[in-house]
Amino acid sequence: GPIVGQSVEMDLEMLQAAGLRFPNVRYDTFELATVLLPELPAYNLGTIASALGVDVPSKHRAVADAETTMAVFNRLVDRADQFDDATLERLTNVTGLPGSQHKCFFEN
Repeated sequence: GPIVGQSVEMDLEMLQAAGLRFPNVRYDTFELATVLLPELPAYNLGTIASALGVDVPSKHRAVADAETTMAVFNRLVDRADQFDDATLERLTNVTGLPGSQHKCFFEN
């Protein structure tokens, strides 16, 4: 299945340095939010979560952050469903979002 994370490439680079490789499709909530929530003043996990109505735990803990990221991703999917295909294509072109990883997201 796909790997979902906030700035997920950094996490995967650390795992790769430890000898672990993941060929899975990656969805980055940071990058997706820049397309689907262009009005935000910042794109850290807490700001994105708040904008989407996701409760943010007061302390940063790995499990809580993972659960928040998953909830954010699900809300971003719901938001993407509100746009028509032409609008999504324009948004991804304007933002320069890397198409290879996120093409699947916008096509589903």
